[in-house]
Amino acid sequence: METKPEKIMISVVVCTYNRCDVLALCLDSLANQTLDKNLYEVIIVNNNSNDNTEEIIKKYIAKNNNFRAFIELEQGSSHAKNRGAKESNGEYLAFIDDDGKAFPDWIEKMKKFIDTHPDVCAFGGPYVGISSKYIPFWFPKDYGSWSLGNYEKKINFPKEWLSGSNMVFKKDIFWEVGGFDVKKGPIGKSFSYGEDTFLLYKLNNNRISIWYTPEVKIYHLTAEHKLAFNWIFKSGYNAGKVDEMIFNHKHSLFYYIILFKFHVFKYGIKLVDLKKFGENIYRLFHTLSYDVGMIVNKVKEKYEN
Repeated sequence: METKPEKIMISVVVCTYNRCDVLALCLDSLANQTLDKNLYEVIIVNNNSNDNTEEIIKKYIAKNNNFRAFIELEQGSSHAKNRGAKESNGEYLAFIDDDGKAFPDWIEKMKKFIDTHPDVCAFGGPYVGISSKYIPFWFPKDYGSWSLGNYEKKINFPKEWLSGSNMVFKKDIFWEVGGFDVKKGPIGKSFSYGEDTFLLYKLNNNRISIWYTPEVKIYHLTAEHKLAFNWIFKSGYNAGKVDEMIFNHKHSLFYYIILFKFHVFKYGIKLVDLKKFGENIYRLFHTLSYDVGMIVNKVKEKYEN
């Protein structure tokens, strides 16, 4: 085994589960970064994949001295991410999804931000959506992409947040707040959100500032199933359910029902704009699905108590 560099600044953690078809794109981008390879490492965590993931990982390990890989037997994205953090040698932890593709200077821009903002312990950047399939005309024009603008800033959480597919933490602070909550996030084939948002929530509660920088960019694959109509409901519903669970809003069930009706009116009236009819249909159903998710979690909370 190759000797590890004495001083690694950034550990990039890539967790994967049965996505061998996209993993190589991610690992290729990390193997071809502009930053000196002695300053960063790539930690790949295979979360019990049963496809060809392990074979692909071995190929990249053999070719890249700064790549290391582990198998995490506890199923779940949070378990895998925490395992990657535990195995890391860097002062900072950078997380990218296995369906992400880093810009060539992604880690170099990361280092530049760290050098100029040594007191910032949590930051992230935008992603640009890419898709091999045609995105339906009625989806928003920026569908699959995410950004908080063209200027770096301290974010106003929870009104603003970071994308879990492109975020960086100082490792000691990451562990100080407990890392990722293993009860949140996707587990195997089950779909869920929340592990990233809850980590930001814990940081914010500990008065740790969270920053956004537009320079630290990645591409992010818009999977084919996310172009289907039912994804609007599924993603919106889960986001609403998880947000209500994390933030535990003190609003009553009646408030959420009124909010739902308000959104029906707000977005429904926009449907008269035929030029944006499709896009407004998307926003209507996604918002209402989010509201339903919050209502369901509020009802569940009421009956459990």
